[in-house]
Amino acid sequence: MTLHLVFTSQISILSQLEHALSADDSLMFLGDGVYILHQLGHHHWHRQNPCYYRTADIRQRGLPDSLPGDLRATPVDDSQWVELCLNHSRTLSWKL
Repeated sequence: MTLHLVFTSQISILSQLEHALSADDSLMFLGDGVYILHQLGHHHWHRQNPCYYRTADIRQRGLPDSLPGDLRATPVDDSQWVELCLNHSRTLSWKL
């Protein structure tokens, strides 16, 4: 069970993620990675893995808290992010 930490805004990372994700993995969008959440409405992302994003990163970038379309991602603060890391057996960072 891996928590994938997505730090890049490059939407091309999604094809690599699709090959790396297992059914019990989760995604966490951080830093510039939160931009991907607002681009996902224009791409076909069919994964059902739990998704999270850091609320401070959304606000720092002036993005709306509401996500486009039927995209489901849970907002988390720093303490919840720590809990996610502790609840997964490993973390993997994605940067480009």
